[in-house]
Amino acid sequence: MLVIPLQISPDAAFGASNGSSIPASQEGIGSLSEFLCDYLAADEQGAPRPIETGPFPQSVFYASAGTYNLSHTCNT
Repeated sequence: MLVIPLQISPDAAFGASNGSSIPASQEGIGSLSEFLCDYLAADEQGAPRPIETGPFPQSVFYASAGTYNLSHTCNT
């Protein structure tokens, strides 16, 4: 999973046509965060395991605990 920390809005970083905003409650954001953390492979200390520097400043690829399925991709 590619994680990109931003100091500016996603629209400013990547252009408004390259993303969309979805309103979410604090509870919803917490649930999404938990879901994403559960999908990442952990290191010996239980933290997400980085595997590679990403293509953007300070971005990182993290190992996944999931498996690839051609019929269910991130765009599904």
